[in-house]
Amino acid sequence: MSWNPVAPTPVLEGEEAERFIIEMEENLKKGVPVEEVLEGHRLFVGIVKNNPWMKGFIGNGRIF
Repeated sequence: MSWNPVAPTPVLEGEEAERFIIEMEENLKKGVPVEEVLEGHRLFVGIVKNNPWMKGFIGNGRIF
């Protein structure tokens, strides 16, 4: 297995930065459909149930 360093994070400037901010604000207003949230939860629970050692990372909170 080879190690690949993480590339530097690009810095947005000028029009690119302004467009990014506008798109982020528009996405925040849209929200997330309930179905998408439930699907994400279903996948998360499935992963944790199939990997019990992961419970140590998320604590004893009820997720199921």
